[in-house]
Amino acid sequence: MAEKKITSVKGEADKDKIVKSTASEDKPVRAKSSTAKSESQETVEKTEAPTEEVKKASKEKEEPVWKPSKENKGKATQYRIFAALSWLAAIGAQVANIIYLRQNGSDIKLWIPLLIIAVDAAFAVLGGFLWKRSNQMDPPSEKNKFLFFMQSQLGMIVAIVAFLPLVVFVFFNKDMDGKQKGIIGGVAVIAMILVGVAGADFNPPSQEKYAAQAQVVKTLTDQDLVYGTKSGEKYHLYADCQYLKSDNVKELFEGSVEDLHAKNHKIGTGEDALCSACKKRALKAKNWTEDDLNNAVAEANEAKESEAKK
Repeated sequence: MAEKKITSVKGEADKDKIVKSTASEDKPVRAKSSTAKSESQETVEKTEAPTEEVKKASKEKEEPVWKPSKENKGKATQYRIFAALSWLAAIGAQVANIIYLRQNGSDIKLWIPLLIIAVDAAFAVLGGFLWKRSNQMDPPSEKNKFLFFMQSQLGMIVAIVAFLPLVVFVFFNKDMDGKQKGIIGGVAVIAMILVGVAGADFNPPSQEKYAAQAQVVKTLTDQDLVYGTKSGEKYHLYADCQYLKSDNVKELFEGSVEDLHAKNHKIGTGEDALCSACKKRALKAKNWTEDDLNNAVAEANEAKESEAKK
């Protein structure tokens, strides 16, 4: 048996491989070299590289476009806890009402279930108000439409949960007479509708809306600083705005767009929440048109996205 030294085809082997072959063989016998291993490792690395890029991209997508301050985040959490407790009390009142009606049948005192319905409605409305206030301080993102709807309209959803079982129980109760069903069931339906409307948010805040408002302010004034009142529906870029000079304005707040939303739940979440007079004044100071502002905002947003990808 003769021994032949086999060299890697690409010349990348760290050492020669020795293989045995018969003397009568004209062609050398090829052995697996470290080149094959190297190619295999490269393939694995190339396969893993995109995975890392995908993970990085997914993390970037998960980053919120806007974040509340720690203070507002804490306040929002407190509001949500109190809202949940109020809703539990409302549902508890409904359960108590059903138990009372079930145990007494037609021999009931009409004012008792009506009083419990009023208590149920009061706690449900309070919970809805507190929940909407929490969303104004720590709004959801619009990226997930379902979760955005659930968080924004939870007050309306809980209103249904807090009354619908009672309504169904009353109208399908065979022990109650028609008059009792009509009064108690009718009042419960009306309460459910009113509480649902009170708990619904017809212009819900979102991270994207707050980010857009703050970006417009920064583009116009180079800082996120606005002014507003306790009950006004607008925020202003200038403390000496003509609409803030009124005698009715006794207290003026200043802070970021986020701070103003936390102070005053009446401020809108759209572009029209910015005082038109202040906006015109800022555009005039920069010698800009509305299109110039839109272009500047778009460029700022693109710069943010590019920075986030780095």
